[in-house]
This record gives sequence, C-alpha cells and structure tokens, in this order.
Amino acid sequence: MGDYGDPPPLYPTNPTKEQVFSPTIGFNVGSLMSPSFAPSAPPDPGLDLHEDQTVQSNSYMPQSSQLTVTPTVVPADYFDPQDDANILRRAIKSFGTDEKAIINVLTKRSNAQRLEIADQFKALYDTDLINLIQRKLGGNFAKTIIALITPLPQFYAKELHDVLSGEVNDETVLVEVLCTLNNAEIKAIKEAYHCTYRNTLKSHLKDDTRVFRRLMFSLCNAERDESMAVDPLGATADAEALYNAEKEHWGSIDEYTFHTILCQRNYSQLKLIFQEYHKISKHDIEKTIKREFSGDRTQEGLFLDIVSAIKSPQGFLAKCLHNSMKGLGTNNRDLIRVVVTRCEKDMKEIKREYLFKNHGESLADAIREDTSGDYKRCLLALIGEA
Repeated sequence: MGDYGDPPPLYPTNPTKEQVFSPTIGFNVGSLMSPSFAPSAPPDPGLDLHEDQTVQSNSYMPQSSQLTVTPTVVPADYFDPQDDANILRRAIKSFGTDEKAIINVLTKRSNAQRLEIADQFKALYDTDLINLIQRKLGGNFAKTIIALITPLPQFYAKELHDVLSGEVNDETVLVEVLCTLNNAEIKAIKEAYHCTYRNTLKSHLKDDTRVFRRLMFSLCNAERDESMAVDPLGATADAEALYNAEKEHWGSIDEYTFHTILCQRNYSQLKLIFQEYHKISKHDIEKTIKREFSGDRTQEGLFLDIVSAIKSPQGFLAKCLHNSMKGLGTNNRDLIRVVVTRCEKDMKEIKREYLFKNHGESLADAIREDTSGDYKRCLLALIGEA
C-alpha cells in the first residue's frame, strides 16, 4: 500500500510505435464496457442521469436487456488537438504555471483525445508532454495528469508490474484489473506489459504458487464467455459441482473446479451459480472462502474481493475508493487509478454505490476532505463534481 514512488519517469516516455496502445484498438472505453450489473443502491435523483451522457454496452448484455453505464468524462464534441496543445504550452510555460487551464483541457477530453494532444504537443514543440509535466508540476497532481495522458493499457501494465515486482504491496490491483475488465482489454494490457517490460504478464504471475496467484494466472488467459446469456440448468450443475467437490475434499474448495467456473463463465451466469450454490449448501460462497482460508487472512480477503467484483464491479470499485481514503493518510495511487480509469466508463454508478455503501457520504465529499489544491480540483472534475 502507499503512494507512488518519486523517481522519474513514472511511466515510460517517448514510447516506440509498438508500445503505444490506443484505447480505440482493443481498449475502447466507450464500447468495451467492464462486466457490469445494476448497482445494488437505489437510483439517486441527485445524480442527474442525462440520456446524452450514457454509454450503452453492446458487448455484454443481450439486446433485450442492455445495461446502461454512465461516464463522467465524455469525448469533447468540438476537438482540435493543436489548439489544446497550444493552450497547454501557454499554461505550462506561463509564470507560475496555469494549473486551472491544464485541468480545464485534460479533464474534458477522452483518453484517446488526450493522446492526440500529446502527439500534437510533441510535433509542435519537439517536447515530450509527460517529461514536461514531471518537470513543471509536482506531487499527486502531476501523477494524475501523467495518468491522464498515458495510454490505458500501458498505465494498467505499470500498475500490475509494480505489484508483481514487489514495489507495491497491494494485490487487490490484480483483482481490479483481471476481474473488472473484459477479454479485449486484458489482452491489450498483456501486450503493453510485454512491450514495456520485455516479459509476459503470465510469466510474472506463475512465479508465485499461492492459490490466489494461480487463479490470477488463469484469468490472464482472458477466455471468459462474454455473451451474458444465462443458463439456469448449467448454473445448477456448476453449483452442484462446486458443492460436491467441496464435500469430497473435506470442506475445502476444489481448485480446478473453482478456477474453471470462475474464469470461464460469464458474470450473469456466475451470479446465478452463487445463488444456486447457496440453495444447495445452505450457505453462501463467501462462507466457504472464509473457511478455506481461515489461516490466511490475505488470501481470504483477496478471494472475497474476487466474488465482490463479480457480483457488482461498481460496488467493488466503490469499496476500493473508500479504502483508499479511510483512516489516517490517503492511498493516492489507488485513488488516482480508479478515478482516471473509470471516469470514462461507469463513474456515475460507482458514485451511487459509494453513497449507498457509506451511509450518505458522497465520493465528492470524501475527496474534498482527503485531498487539496489542484489535485483535489482535478479529481473532482474527473468525477463530474467540479
């Protein structure tokens, strides 16, 4: 846990053509939504859900039951990357730096548009925008801006690498990436990981023999059914397989059965499997996990996070945000990652879940209390609360 380290660069600068992964190629934040379900919280009229701000996911829901998720950052209708590059140049080169102008431009553009701005900046001024930001800005505000102008697969690849290399001690990041993103997104991250670190993500995962890491290794294959079709008979059969395997192993989870079901079934199907499992076993899957890992609180917590992410991705991410700001200090790394990567996907649903789970405290209120200055203003703009 903890913040980013300070040694530059935070992210690889001047990447080769092969290292730049546009979010429009295999990582389209507008059309490739994360596996999502209706939030458990009741709708909040104060969130002002406008039809023109919604994004429909055709990747996961059948036509008769499409899920609508709502971003807080959408592509700018009028967009001129050269104009924006000029604005950023003036803002950064001005005496004292015009942070307000930087926030106004970059929080109102999509990731794809920000990458175009960075390209234009390089072409016009022969200067890498990330390097310039690192020199001119500081602290968590600079880290947020750098995250905003980094290709998403490359950003996620660094987050995963820092966990797997031991630089960051927070394996919940693995759950966040491998359990809330879709197959195409995971494959794009794997490619970015290999190009950046000259090693595969799977090779780094397989070095750890713990049950949790083996499951992450399996999820890395990105072979999940994404149809979202529900098969009640199949759900009953899988629930019975889990329960029977558990009985045969004296109350322990059969790893092969558990991994096969968790890594390949679609998310609607998994929710139904968990319901059927409860009917058969008379207890929920979470109780089985707690019993299985009673002597290992770390793995117990991680497996419970997996189930939480499957049941409600937005609820799980709301919990991640809450955990980043609870108690003394702030885990700015987690806060920046979730806000930056989800603001173009489902941030309004995450905000609703946050409000529901935290007894009326809004995400915006928590950010105002835990952060300050331009960093606070940037985060609030990204969640639509500027």
